Amino acid sequence: TFGLPREHVVCGQLRDLMEDLINWWADRVLTITQGEDFDPDAVGLQIEALLAIGAPPHHNAIVRSKKIMLKAKYDRISSEILAFAELQQMNDAMDAERAQQRGSAPPVGAAVLKAEEVEEKIRQAVDKEGVPSGHASLEAARKVAFALREEDANRKRAAASEKRRKQRAEKG
Repeated sequence: TFGLPREHVVCGQLRDLMEDLINWWADRVLTITQGEDFDPDAVGLQIEALLAIGAPPHHNAIVRSKKIMLKAKYDRISSEILAFAELQQMNDAMDAERAQQRGSAPPVGAAVLKAEEVEEKIRQAVDKEGVPSGHASLEAARKVAFALREEDANRKRAAASEKRRKQRAEKG
């Protein structure tokens, strides 16, 4: 206050100016977060700066910006997990194709291991990152993991059937 009493007109004008600045900046940050392809790190730094200069943490624009940033974070993490799950499924299919080209059956258990990796990433996203369990991309990744488990079960049944067939052929 530069030695001026708190009630001095200039101090009041400075407080009003600071409030206007905070409102303008917080609204600008919100506008940025509502746009396409915003940089969450840059927005996070701006929010930190706003709070450092005295913006109230419960400021409507700041709260809304944080919610948008959090949703973007969840979307990014979930999309990465879905991409990982789809890659695991594709790798499993390629492994099975290579095995068939060599004249052998696809290995039993490999698809389950890939499914477990996907499920572990989903667990970490939910438990450590706070991604909602019902996020659409996580649900899609769960379906991929389920399909991998189903494929492994089919391979297991086929291997058992082949074993029984060979046993009958040896006896007969």
